[in-house]
Amino acid sequence: MNDDSRLNQVEVSIIVPIYNTANYVEGCLKSLTNQGLKNYEIICVDDGSTDNSVEIIRKYTEINSSVILLVSNHKGQGAARNEGLRLASGKYVYFMDSDDVLSPNSLSECVKIMSNKNVDLLLFDAKTEFETTDLKKEFWEYSSFYKRKQEYSVVRNGREMLCELYMNQDYFVSPCCYVISRKLLEQHLIYFPEGIVYEDNVFTMRLFLSAERVLHLKKEFFLRYVRNGSTSTKEKSVFNSYSYFACFIHIFKHFQSVSYDSKVKIVIEKICSEYIENARKIFLKSKNKADITAYLDNAPILWSFLFKRLVYNYDQSNFEERVNCKDKLWERCLIYGKRHGYIPLITKCYNELKKILKKFL
Repeated sequence: MNDDSRLNQVEVSIIVPIYNTANYVEGCLKSLTNQGLKNYEIICVDDGSTDNSVEIIRKYTEINSSVILLVSNHKGQGAARNEGLRLASGKYVYFMDSDDVLSPNSLSECVKIMSNKNVDLLLFDAKTEFETTDLKKEFWEYSSFYKRKQEYSVVRNGREMLCELYMNQDYFVSPCCYVISRKLLEQHLIYFPEGIVYEDNVFTMRLFLSAERVLHLKKEFFLRYVRNGSTSTKEKSVFNSYSYFACFIHIFKHFQSVSYDSKVKIVIEKICSEYIENARKIFLKSKNKADITAYLDNAPILWSFLFKRLVYNYDQSNFEERVNCKDKLWERCLIYGKRHGYIPLITKCYNELKKILKKFL
């Protein structure tokens, strides 16, 4: 790399998925262009908006060459983020939500620290504002949800940081609250699962399990705006239940392919148990439970089998009867698992499956 190319190297790729946030996206972009960065790119990925979000962003691209617009069909936030990530050229990557804002000069401060301390994942905190007083009453837990109780100012690897954060109840998964080395993402092939919500859970877990140098700043750089109609506030459906279950599968599959020490394994198992518990609670309260068929019919057969065992037909008192039922679906799972090498521990034998089922019941 010559001297000129070093001067022109993009410091941070800021990736912003957008879907019908015309009322908020301008404030978001204003905050992102006020980060004290010399060389940066803001990659806006419109995920099939039906409002005038695209027109607002196009105006920004005309006055600021660092703003890039990609227009896609509606595939969900995970797919939009992945599309932006494929285009990213910065040394560091930051994911931003289009209805929120970032404090001035936050990213320039993060980049300086990451460069000086050779950090590949830098965490920070957030403060929360509510669109209405009713939302604040209903979702009061978000008032302090993104504020860690203490600072983790010693650089450590991601597994150690994950365990400490989780044990101190300071672990949360918003990608708007950390900056990542793009090299880390490329080396470990980390991306967002597509076709679900709550994909942040899988992405963030993979980051912590892969990162070697992680640091936390106890500064509230990110402003989370809790509004009506967002993923966190709108009524939950069987799709939300299925999405939590999919997070469990993605992480559990990775968990079986990599060896971790006992402390890390315990934390991963606890987090996976929480995903299953969330899936059960949402499914139990869902009005249209039959809609789950549409997702299970398009899922790998082993996913369908496990969802029915762990979520759909969950009944603590009927556990033994269910796990001992060697139906045709289980036989098909064995064939599928042997053919594709899918989640080896689960497909090894039926007794292994019973142990795993018991662990998450």
